[in-house]
Amino acid sequence: MVRTTKALLIGATALGLALPGLVRAQDKPAPAATADTDEQTKPYVPPSVRKSVEVGNYYFR
Repeated sequence: MVRTTKALLIGATALGLALPGLVRAQDKPAPAATADTDEQTKPYVPPSVRKSVEVGNYYFR
């Protein structure tokens, strides 16, 4: 009986400590997505073959 009581007390304490953080996390508004930044509007384009070969030649000397 004592073991069950301790387990329930520990569980209730852990839940009580974690619950305010969960509620606060839900209260924050989502950041507004702006289309003004270049990272969001331009897709990734890998460098050309010529540029890749130049870099490779530099490092393999």
